[in-house]
Amino acid sequence: MSAVLELDGKLPVSKMTPELLAQAAQANGVRVDEAVGERLARVAASCVDFSVGHVEAVGSLCVMGGVKDLFQIRMSGDVKVAGLVEQARIECGGALTLRSGMAGRGKGSLEVGGEVRTPYLNGVDARVRGTVFAARELVNCNLMIGGALEGESASLIGGETVVSGAVRLGSIGSPSETPTVLHMGRAAFLEDTLEVLERRRDEAVAALRKIEGEHQQLCEVMSPTAAQKERQMELEFEMSQRLEEVESLEAEISAQTGHAENEASVDITVVSKIFPRVMLVMDGKSFMTHELMRGPVTFRRTHDGELVALLEGGRICPIGDVCGRAAAA
Repeated sequence: MSAVLELDGKLPVSKMTPELLAQAAQANGVRVDEAVGERLARVAASCVDFSVGHVEAVGSLCVMGGVKDLFQIRMSGDVKVAGLVEQARIECGGALTLRSGMAGRGKGSLEVGGEVRTPYLNGVDARVRGTVFAARELVNCNLMIGGALEGESASLIGGETVVSGAVRLGSIGSPSETPTVLHMGRAAFLEDTLEVLERRRDEAVAALRKIEGEHQQLCEVMSPTAAQKERQMELEFEMSQRLEEVESLEAEISAQTGHAENEASVDITVVSKIFPRVMLVMDGKSFMTHELMRGPVTFRRTHDGELVALLEGGRICPIGDVCGRAAAA
């Protein structure tokens, strides 16, 4: 079974290997589960700073202190940080919990495979595959969220945010009319997935064309040798294999695009206020607020594809009636 290792900065976790993890586990009286071929020990450090260095290891990490400027954490599992994360970078394959938040000051960044829970983010670039749970505020951040954005008491102020799932916030924008952009109805990370698939498709097509060229040259030989005939047969088999690969990738590209169109939602609920200069981008259309809107207010896409606002008292109207239309996104 896995457990937490209390290293307190005494071991150079920046150079953790499976062997070092096993030694640390033994020293701390922790049993390490090797059933799946990996060391699943969890590493705990008092603070990620010059006494520890950058942290990179298989497993999960619990930092009892904070993460100082310019330091990096890369873990395959979950990461929990009790103290403040400063201008640092955290990458993890699982969930991320920041108990004291993150003050990135425009240079902090996150890459998270699961959900994120935090009281606040300030000046952070983040790519989160799961849902983001925010307790207080998200200020001047660039966020790409594959799940939902949950924070009924939280404020989204400044920056640009792309959310695939539903949005629940206390307020958007600020009394000083900080420009704030929120994208909905667009699947986050779709571009990344399509880029990989399209690159593989293009490589397969290029390989197919090369095989076809060689096959064509052999077909033009008037009296081919036995070796050339055998090569022709090999090339014909390779062509069929490559063609199947191209067709499979084309189908996957089409399926991913269709799935993204079905999954990306427009579902925004703001409990308290939407301030002026908030831009809501939905289905390629941009809407700008020019005056204070008091909540609760909900924006949704109807079954007919119309973008509407649900206002206090149950009144429903086209979103253009409550937000001015901006330039096309």
